[in-house]
Amino acid sequence: MRKFAAIVPVAALAVSGALTGCDDDGGTVAAFPELNVSTVLVDFGEIQVGTASAQRQIILENIGTATLELDGVVPGQPFLPDVFSYDPGLDSIQPGAATTVSVSFTPTELGAVNSVLIVRAREAQGNINEVAIELRGTGVTSQVTATPERLDFGNVVVNTEATRIIEVSNTSQFNAPVEFLPNANIEICGQANISAFCLVEPTSDFQNNNETFPLGSGETRRLEIRFKPTVANAQERSSFTLRYCAQGGACEIDISATGFSVEKAFSCEPQALDFGAVNPGASADALVTCSATANQQVTITSARIGGNSSPDFTQEPPIQGTTLNPPADGNPGGSIAIPVSYAPETLGDDAGVLIVETDNADPIRGR
Repeated sequence: MRKFAAIVPVAALAVSGALTGCDDDGGTVAAFPELNVSTVLVDFGEIQVGTASAQRQIILENIGTATLELDGVVPGQPFLPDVFSYDPGLDSIQPGAATTVSVSFTPTELGAVNSVLIVRAREAQGNINEVAIELRGTGVTSQVTATPERLDFGNVVVNTEATRIIEVSNTSQFNAPVEFLPNANIEICGQANISAFCLVEPTSDFQNNNETFPLGSGETRRLEIRFKPTVANAQERSSFTLRYCAQGGACEIDISATGFSVEKAFSCEPQALDFGAVNPGASADALVTCSATANQQVTITSARIGGNSSPDFTQEPPIQGTTLNPPADGNPGGSIAIPVSYAPETLGDDAGVLIVETDNADPIRGR
């Protein structure tokens, strides 16, 4: 039997979210919108605290045959507005078309968090269809280490300078901005330098960048700390903090430094020799040990019995041109033992002076 199509006008009314049409038999068919959501879980994984993630997209598609009206993309329970943000996209989707909801994650603290977004759509018969989308993410921080965390400059000659190195390493997969926070007796080298300690700028724009330097994933940077005392015979202490995320105490390294200021770079012990009673014609021997005790290399240019010393005191063999290296890496500085002899010819008390001269400013004298 031959069929004929009947033409039926379509009313421009959205009745219960549906439109009517006709089939080849002259009957009517309903047109309904239908929502399809590309995912109901967005997992951002691990993101550095204080850093925004890349945007992730949720596709809302109208797979129905009528226009899909959205009542909104709204926060569910729970929802953390300071951590998760979103752009809701369009509020109306034509059949076969789609809109994109963009979401991002900016953790403010360490640990896992989650939130819920609700997509509200009007579908068949005007019913509200709600789809919950879970958002997950974990706030992490870079793993930064500093070696050593305690600096010991030892003895440093007043108005001279000693240097120590701290190696700062980023062992994580995230880049880290490292901020220098002075606590006591330290500043940036090249400023007024009222403090006894200073940090050499690790980058050219360090001060203009809030005293912060970048430390890439897997990168190690050497920080140079200097100690320059201006007052002799004083114990100096300093401390500062390296902060590598906005979380504060969870990602801070405290560094301390100590140093002692001295007037000379070496010393001799004992400072006095007492040979006691020695018979005329006999002799007694003793040693004076001179050591490098500060941050400078010392060369002994001579050691001699001088002044108004009794001729019964002698220093043999001659000491000259001996170089003593300064202490380093926890090891003591170089030293030398200087022999002194006493051989009285007559009865009575004798006195003398041993003079040790170096390439430093003043000789050391001992009796």
